[in-house]
Amino acid sequence: MRFLKPFIFVAAAGFLAACELPANGSDGFPAIGNGGSAGVAVTDAALAPLLDSATMSDGVLAYSYYTDVVGDGRVLTGADRYCGGDGQAVITLTKGTKAGRAYNTMLITCR
Repeated sequence: MRFLKPFIFVAAAGFLAACELPANGSDGFPAIGNGGSAGVAVTDAALAPLLDSATMSDGVLAYSYYTDVVGDGRVLTGADRYCGGDGQAVITLTKGTKAGRAYNTMLITCR
C-alpha cells in the first residue's frame, strides 16, 4: 500500500493537469470525429452530428453533448460501438449545464 499511494497521487495529478486550459485558449485535445480531420472517434455515423464535440487524450475518448439533442443511452450505444461491441465501453458521466441547457460529457475507455 505504501508504494501504491505515490502512484495514485501522480496519476491524479496528471489527470488534473490534462484538464486545465492551456494559455493559448485551446482545450488541449486534438479534435476528432464529427469536427476534426481524423474521423476515427465517432464510428456511429448517425451519432456524430448529434454530439457537440468528440475529443481524445491519452486513450480516453470524450463525447460532449446537449441532453435535449441526444440521450445518455444513445451516446453509450455509440461508445460501445466505438469500443467494438455491447458492454465494451467503460464510462464516466459528468452532468452539467452549458448556456442554460443540460450538457453532459461522457469519458470513454475500452475494455
